[in-house]
Amino acid sequence: MIRLGVRGHDLPGNTLEEFGDTLSKYPQLRHIQCAPMKSFPNIFTSSDKLSPGLALHVCESLKKI
Repeated sequence: MIRLGVRGHDLPGNTLEEFGDTLSKYPQLRHIQCAPMKSFPNIFTSSDKLSPGLALHVCESLKKI
């Protein structure tokens, strides 16, 4: 079985909701490589903004897909 994946920042969407909407259109994708500052520049504005709480927020948002 082939498992397809993409780089998250190659998909359209600047918010987690837009990103989730795009991902939901491609259920065959099983893996996403996410560079947070490229994928969500409006959320991850700099590396000092990264925190466990923000990671949990992203995880919970993407689980809804």
